[in-house]
Amino acid sequence: MSVPTANVAQHLEKLVDAQKVDRLCELLLEEKAEAEKFGGSLPMTVVFVERKARADEVMELLNAEGVSAAAFHGGRSQQEREAALSDYKNGKCSVLCATDVAARGLDVKGIAHVVNLDMPRMFEDYVHRVGRTGRAGMTGRATSFYTDRDSYIVAQVKRALAELEAGNAFAFATGKEARAKEREAAKAWREGREEEPEAVGGVNIIVDEKFKHMKIGGAGAAEAPKGNADDAFGSDDDDDW
Repeated sequence: MSVPTANVAQHLEKLVDAQKVDRLCELLLEEKAEAEKFGGSLPMTVVFVERKARADEVMELLNAEGVSAAAFHGGRSQQEREAALSDYKNGKCSVLCATDVAARGLDVKGIAHVVNLDMPRMFEDYVHRVGRTGRAGMTGRATSFYTDRDSYIVAQVKRALAELEAGNAFAFATGKEARAKEREAAKAWREGREEEPEAVGGVNIIVDEKFKHMKIGGAGAAEAPKGNADDAFGSDDDDDW
């Protein structure tokens, strides 16, 4: 089980695909400028994308915009991934552009922000992605860009956040049983046998404009488990990773 949202502020922002990369640059440049006002640098950030080529493209664009970034995905050799991870941990770059190869097992201290440039296919993958921040008692935040095609998973996220705020930490359960239930619910929805999961209102998922404050999750939320080192260098089953 993973409960990354206990101390992670989460923000959902609806865009069209063509707007995503520009919005990402705007967001990170704004945060970098804000940090530099106080003599700091852009906090450690992971940007999750769907495909390997997109990770490389986003990395190159961010570097061109003055935001130091590295790419981490299954299309890179182990040596290249180790070098990218080393640069990230040592502060030589502030942003890691990654596919889901980094969503599970990547245990890096100090990640402050997770950005879902592309929403994952499964809710459990969302849980693992967001679980890269807010670790070891620290606060973190997650920003997710979504489009109309992501409506089902977004509704799941909103419902889980409402449950967490009410004290139900199991809303973010992972594992074999959770995956089976998710597949069953998604199939029923596609076949028109069920409505889209209800997005319960009243959940504050918008972070402070200047990113200075973090929302702490509801009472009763379990502590997020420490990550295990490290299956992030494993082989990829999906050639798109």
